[in-house]
Amino acid sequence: RRTDDLAYVTGAIAALVGQGLAEPDHVFLLGSSNGAMMAYRVACERPGLVRVVVALAGALMIEDCRGARGVDVLHVHGSDDPWVPVSG
Repeated sequence: RRTDDLAYVTGAIAALVGQGLAEPDHVFLLGSSNGAMMAYRVACERPGLVRVVVALAGALMIEDCRGARGVDVLHVHGSDDPWVPVSG
């Protein structure tokens, strides 16, 4: 089945902000492996929504990420990762 992950994450952020449980200027996304790729995607495709991305063992899989200008990134990746190698 097709799931719109981007809409789900965007909606979750909007719900948390709307309920006063998150501050719109301080949204941090942390993901590991595929979750890191998703965090990058949200930052790239929803400009202004995310302030910080913390990516653990995941790659930036988007060619054009100009929408993420101003987003701080902490990227942690091990050289022994067999699934998402550092060299691509």
